[in-house]
Amino acid sequence: MSTQVNVVGALLPPPLIELLQKPQQATEKGMLSVSTLIVKLFRETFVSIEKLNIRELDANPGDKGCQMRALILRDHLLSPDVRDELKRVDKIIKQLEIVLKKRKEKQNGDSSIEFFQRHILPLEVSVDLLFLIYCKLLTVTKIKDHVEPNGSVVTRLDHGRLSTLSKDFNERVDNRFRKQMVADAAIALSESSLTCVQEMAHRMHVSPLMLRMIMGVRQNKPQGDFKPKSFGCQFYEVALLLTQLKEQEAIIAIKTVVTEGKPQLILLKPSGPGEEFCFIDAAPKETLLVVFEGVVQKNLSIEAFKERVQKIGLSRLMLVCTAQEEPYEHGSTLDDVTDPEGRAEIESFIKMAPEIDCVKDQNPLWLMDHIFCNSFLQELTQGNLC
Repeated sequence: MSTQVNVVGALLPPPLIELLQKPQQATEKGMLSVSTLIVKLFRETFVSIEKLNIRELDANPGDKGCQMRALILRDHLLSPDVRDELKRVDKIIKQLEIVLKKRKEKQNGDSSIEFFQRHILPLEVSVDLLFLIYCKLLTVTKIKDHVEPNGSVVTRLDHGRLSTLSKDFNERVDNRFRKQMVADAAIALSESSLTCVQEMAHRMHVSPLMLRMIMGVRQNKPQGDFKPKSFGCQFYEVALLLTQLKEQEAIIAIKTVVTEGKPQLILLKPSGPGEEFCFIDAAPKETLLVVFEGVVQKNLSIEAFKERVQKIGLSRLMLVCTAQEEPYEHGSTLDDVTDPEGRAEIESFIKMAPEIDCVKDQNPLWLMDHIFCNSFLQELTQGNLC
């Protein structure tokens, strides 16, 4: 069973917790807004999972680690232990919703301060469930920053969006606490993502090189009062993702990014355990897909694209694309890859790019934009697919 973590301590900044534990300083309405936010955050997380709308957990903490979360979300949501905990905690949250509703209607004898101290403060969950909660929090607070000319959407975090979980939260809780709450969640999710993939790498018995590269972590410089954010090597995270999905014979998808018309979703599955991905025609609607989203070469038909991918190999194509990206944080270069063997392998994939018509800045066959987890059902329902 995963280690239990206190929810309040994980979600709220320490100065805010300290304030909430002082009845003489905490206000009834402030307490109520904080309790409402935590309860609704859990409720909306559970609803997204029940609907198999895993895209609603597609967080962007700013660590260039979407490939990690796609793998971890799929792993967690297929775990019997996580599913059992979801059912157990869902019952607790439903009970708290009833008590909270009575509190708001002033039908309950407890004050908001007493409700927080008796019901919210002691709440604990596993680190696996907390991962899902962080993902939801950082999806709720994710907004569109701008759209690139090729149709790729760039997002950023906005702590003002916390009010969607608790209407009065922005009015009752100081801005510095709200900003710190989202920043801390982003840092925690980045660290948790790295820890999870490191544990996976150990369980999978990967090559010594991949294990070394997965275990390596870089941190950017602290910004103001915020802690530094952690970054893993993107290339080896994608390599680990592909290795795991092939071993598990997982169904995955390529999704096109378009500026006009509707995107297309193309399904693939390994021909056997550890084998390369091949195109397939259908999948059960409840299948949890890892979706590779990107831009297909201009004026190339989908059928011609599929033929090229089949010839090149999806894994090779995705690794060539990833090798040309910044290896760690924004602004990092290949020189920042200090492991000589790791740097040499990434360089070898960069050299493959001209051979397969996939040089990043030259109208490549495939330009990777994002990797995420979602159910086939929700991609069909919400993806506006051809």
